[in-house]
Amino acid sequence: MRMQHAENVVRARPAHITLSGSDSVELYLLGKVFYSRVIDADNTMGLVKVHGPSEKNRLITVPMDTVVEIGIGRLNDGYYRTRAKVVGATTTPDPMLVLAVDAERTQRVERRSYFRITMPVEIEYQFNENTGEENLYYTARLSNISGGGLLFHDEKLLGAPLHTGDLMQVRLRLPSSDACIQVIGTIVHRRPNAGGVPGLALRFITDNRTQDRIIRHIFEFERRHLLQHGS
Repeated sequence: MRMQHAENVVRARPAHITLSGSDSVELYLLGKVFYSRVIDADNTMGLVKVHGPSEKNRLITVPMDTVVEIGIGRLNDGYYRTRAKVVGATTTPDPMLVLAVDAERTQRVERRSYFRITMPVEIEYQFNENTGEENLYYTARLSNISGGGLLFHDEKLLGAPLHTGDLMQVRLRLPSSDACIQVIGTIVHRRPNAGGVPGLALRFITDNRTQDRIIRHIFEFERRHLLQHGS
């Protein structure tokens, strides 16, 4: 599963947060973001053990005393950022980093776009009324999604008279819920995939409540994926 960072920070304020073995974390390191999970945490001492970062099944070596930024997402609560220093590392039996967390730098960050995540689910979309097919929904495969928008690809888009700024209705059935989320999106750009299948990137036009529902489902999908497949 490939995830991409797409942060849009609106407001940050000092905060306090405790970590536990159930938390998913983002490690900002070497100009990239790596997705990991907390193994153990001593919040009194400010020490956290996390799975070591890897890329394409290759372990990333992180020198001692390296300063990293970590991000922690909490369902129904928000997203937190802080700094930490690498004070220990192991490669066997499981790659692990020991981080000394700077609790005084922890901030709760409001970011509406959040991160993009590859989520293999189907969506239904509806062309705008200018095409004359305003009542017909088509099914397509979702490529990725964030709290701020989505990308999907479908052969039926080939030759469709669509332009940047056009509106589309989209129905989402996310894996962590049976409920259907219906949103309006504006076309940002057209983007074919590697196989040449046409695609559309949409930016959501919706209220905060609906956007928060989408973000919660993304969190839950990420959490389940990490529990099943590891970091």
